[in-house]
Amino acid sequence: MQIDVYSTATNYITYFEKKTGASMTLGRYLSEYTSGSVSLFAEELNYKDPAPGICPDLFPLVCSQLGNQSTTGSVPRWLATRETTIWIPAAVGEPLWVSTWGRPTWAEQ
Repeated sequence: MQIDVYSTATNYITYFEKKTGASMTLGRYLSEYTSGSVSLFAEELNYKDPAPGICPDLFPLVCSQLGNQSTTGSVPRWLATRETTIWIPAAVGEPLWVSTWGRPTWAEQ
């Protein structure tokens, strides 16, 4: 289980945006190569302070979204993967192992 809580404030050129929200992800390995998860999320958005001259004619989409909005939802996901290891001769003369699951690591010899 993973829980994320966030709050951001961004001052764009045309408007000010504040987002507050949370998400929770529940997942499970189904076999050696497959996994499934579902994410639930809720977010509150606030758009305000449009720049002079933006509303109502220049950017009607921005103007129509001014104020508070909220959204909730869920995202189901199924994933099938296979770990693969690749042998790459490195430029410095030492071999390099690259795994699709992790970071590149230098091979011990």
